Amino acid sequence: MKLTNILVRVKDYQLFLIFLVSALLASGSVLGRIVGCLSFCVYIVWIYSIGSLMRELIPNKLRPKITYFRMSCLVLIVGTIVILMIFGGYSINQDNYKNYGKLFWVFLFIQLFLMWSLIYIVYFAAKMLMSIVEGEIVDFNKSYKFFFAIWIYPVGLWIVQPAVQRILSQSAGQRKKMTIANDSEEEPNPLL
Repeated sequence: MKLTNILVRVKDYQLFLIFLVSALLASGSVLGRIVGCLSFCVYIVWIYSIGSLMRELIPNKLRPKITYFRMSCLVLIVGTIVILMIFGGYSINQDNYKNYGKLFWVFLFIQLFLMWSLIYIVYFAAKMLMSIVEGEIVDFNKSYKFFFAIWIYPVGLWIVQPAVQRILSQSAGQRKKMTIANDSEEEPNPLL
């Protein structure tokens, strides 16, 4: 079973415990940076799981492209690993220009791009989830509830995770009914 399937199938309290334990273990040490990095990567993979699995439930004609969503998730994971593990993280404050010199502008651009990528993947996942709930492709005006629930994940996962699991169980039930119905039908005899 893929990691993406595992993260959307765990119970909401189990997912909360994963995030809570990782937040408690994160500290200023190298181990804390590793735990923080892994926690953020799990969060990105959880968002990716929601977006990609909900997209698969949308009919082919209406399915939006997923390439930019996938690339944004990848950029966030790689960027997080590079910034936290190689540079030890950084913060934006009034002394950045003194500390980093001309690299400040590079870090600022990277930070803005990573923020944009995070906003986009949360938007995409929320849009796909709400589109399945509504039965049509929706815009931000209808998907903002899931957007903020995913964005503020320690609180929002109590809303998002049960909704995703409900949709996946309904979807699995419909596929099972379709399979049983197709198996019970007799093949027409081509000779008649």
